[in-house]
Amino acid sequence: MENQFLTFCRLCGRQILMTRCTADGRWVPCNPEIHRYKKAGGPYTYVNTDGILCYGKRDKDGEWGYQKHSMCCFLNRRAQA
Repeated sequence: MENQFLTFCRLCGRQILMTRCTADGRWVPCNPEIHRYKKAGGPYTYVNTDGILCYGKRDKDGEWGYQKHSMCCFLNRRAQA
């Protein structure tokens, strides 16, 4: 995907992948590991390889996508406190 770049989270310091959403053009911080997801309405919020924000669960037969960083960041900061 061409609208991505790696950087570091200002809150927790971990490496993140900034991905531009095609729908509204905003940048979404994602974890850099790619996984397969099935659109199922939750519990994960992810950005697929086309830059579309989706809700689903991990599934070995699903589409490729990146999990949003916000929940991981919250858990990381909470563990450090």
